[in-house]
Amino acid sequence: MEDREGPRYVKSSILQRAGFSVIEASTGQAALSLVRQQGPALVLLALRLPDISGLEVCRLLKSDPKLARTPVLLTSPALATSAQRVQALECGADSFMAEPSEPEELIAGIHSLLRLRRAEDAYRRTSQALHDNEDMFRQLAESLVDVVWLLDVHERRLLFVSPR
Repeated sequence: MEDREGPRYVKSSILQRAGFSVIEASTGQAALSLVRQQGPALVLLALRLPDISGLEVCRLLKSDPKLARTPVLLTSPALATSAQRVQALECGADSFMAEPSEPEELIAGIHSLLRLRRAEDAYRRTSQALHDNEDMFRQLAESLVDVVWLLDVHERRLLFVSPR
């Protein structure tokens, strides 16, 4: 999401050439609406927008439970102060990039955030599967007539003992 047509066109072209599908918005409100409708894999957001700041857009995205996990890469002119960069990260941006940047840097930054998102998703799926398997084991062990117990031999402690 970028308010200036030239930089928005350049970024869009770079990303499309890299194989990304791109949805564009020129205002913060339009960006919020599009993100809510389309559910993109990542939001590339300019700090300066004509209606509300990129910081506020980021804050609103991250406060919405349906959108909070969407990675946000916030961009700003190279003149951004350290305080502005810190503020961007504190408002929920997953990364911050000063402009102008090389196309390769922009693409690498996006790939990095998407890899992180995939790793988080895999972790969540694995954690849920582990929890489901623990519940299934516990139900099975608790329904058996015999006593079931698990012992950690190295630490010499019981991990599980069935109610029987």
